Amino acid sequence: MIITTIKIHGRSQKRKEIIQTIKGLADQMVQFEGCSNANFYQDIANKDIFYLIEEWKTVGDLEKYLKSKSIAVLFGIETLLIESLEIKHGIKCQVGRRVLEGGECG
Repeated sequence: MIITTIKIHGRSQKRKEIIQTIKGLADQMVQFEGCSNANFYQDIANKDIFYLIEEWKTVGDLEKYLKSKSIAVLFGIETLLIESLEIKHGIKCQVGRRVLEGGECG
């Protein structure tokens, strides 16, 4: 499983617009083939920082999404942000009840 974490640091006066956009995007994302989960969080320490965390079944599923028109919505909010989007990808796998990440997977 591929975990994508996107940090979104928005302008205070654009918070409502950012929340509406990302919430709508997350709702659409879970309908996309291969997306098993999408969650949207607000940072406890800074209410202008949000995280969108996606779970993709395969790298291929993520790549299809990245080529879709839906991704344009995410990059379209860049003008509402203080910093550029910070996007990180990681690997998560599970063996029995144990969750393995990164180099442990194999």
